[in-house]
Amino acid sequence: MTTARTVNPGSQIATIYTTDLRRLLFAKKTLVLLCVQLLPVVFALIYVFFENIDGLSMFSETVEGVMFPFLIPLAAVFYGGPALVDEMEGRTLTYLTLRPVPKPALFLGKWLAGTTVAVGLVLIPVISLLAIVAIASGGMGTSLTTIVQILLATVLGTAAYTAIFAALGALVAKSLFAGILYFVVVELIFSFLPVLELLSVRFHMRNAAEFNTSSRLGMLDQLVFDQPLTIDWWLGAIILAIMCGIAVAAGSVIFSNKQYHI
Repeated sequence: MTTARTVNPGSQIATIYTTDLRRLLFAKKTLVLLCVQLLPVVFALIYVFFENIDGLSMFSETVEGVMFPFLIPLAAVFYGGPALVDEMEGRTLTYLTLRPVPKPALFLGKWLAGTTVAVGLVLIPVISLLAIVAIASGGMGTSLTTIVQILLATVLGTAAYTAIFAALGALVAKSLFAGILYFVVVELIFSFLPVLELLSVRFHMRNAAEFNTSSRLGMLDQLVFDQPLTIDWWLGAIILAIMCGIAVAAGSVIFSNKQYHI
């Protein structure tokens, strides 16, 4: 008489996570993206040593103007979308789904691995910029709370972007095209439209980090508001976590119910 073997879902997710994490860490794209992510650090070093500028202003402008709108979505689209698409293109998705692993656990493990690498890639330049500011200014020039807020916004924003791109990858085979379309419509166009900007990850990242809320009143916003639309930083952080959770749940449901033709 044989008894059915039960496997802890947590153990299944951990196995998928470690396997995929090891594969992603040694992938060529990780090295290429690391070089791209470090470009702001290189330029910051040049400015600090050859220009008399305020280190803290340089840090805030670099993170808000380069990291948040471009480099964080770039890392997320390369590790979120391909989480499942790589398995489809490599024709290995069939073997994965034949194993006794629930599809939501498979999706969650692969998303966690991609998010871990993406978060690591974006935190390296942010922390490096902080170190440059400390060296150039003889101190951090800002409170520990502000630094924690910026790091929290970076981590939550990256996780939210990666979850959204992973869900899009589960929905459509052309995840890169879908990710770019989402980025242009929601993160670029909506960011110029009053109220609709609330749908963008970038808006809540800036609120969570409390970046220049007084200078965010654009031309279209002035038609509706007297003051920029802002929310408390902690609420921005919670909304980012909720957006991340909704995207992960949606991706798991899509992946569990959709039939893929490989």
